[in-house]
Amino acid sequence: KSFSLPNVRKVGNKFLAVNTKVNVVDMPELEEIGDDFLRQGTGLHVLSMPSLKNVGHYFLYNATSIPSVSLPNLEKAGDLFFFYCSKLEFINTPKLREIGENALRQCVNLKSIDLPSLEIAGDMFMREHRNLESIYFPVLKTIGKEFMFANREARVVNLPAAESIGHNFMPYNEKISKVNLPVVKHIGKKF
Repeated sequence: KSFSLPNVRKVGNKFLAVNTKVNVVDMPELEEIGDDFLRQGTGLHVLSMPSLKNVGHYFLYNATSIPSVSLPNLEKAGDLFFFYCSKLEFINTPKLREIGENALRQCVNLKSIDLPSLEIAGDMFMREHRNLESIYFPVLKTIGKEFMFANREARVVNLPAAESIGHNFMPYNEKISKVNLPVVKHIGKKF
């Protein structure tokens, strides 16, 4: 199934939720999405939303077939943003400033993330990845608990603007060889 809604600017909660048959979504004018958009959208392969600015919770939660996503105007994402998108290898959201809890968690094939504007990341952001080797977020200032928990291949972590980091930062990352936190002022209980 393919959904093309060229003039829709806003959708509420549960739009296309628990829909395993949707393969393509094209919504070029969409700016805002409520909670549960394509939650359990296991058939999704292509997503085109170039005007999207804000998404609620559970955006593409368990969308296990999508290989890459580009959301060039996204500024804010809720909790469980791209949670368990197991085939996702690349994500590009250059304007994203704030991301909720459990975002990008268990995206086990993620190889590249482009989040140059991210300032605030919720708890358990980027937990349990297998293929990310280098982490660089140039303006990320506030990081919740369990950031980079069990990212087995990570070798380099560069967070030049990080000021506050929650507890359980970077456990189970045996291959880390370089960490850069030049302005950090607070780290939680475990490091």
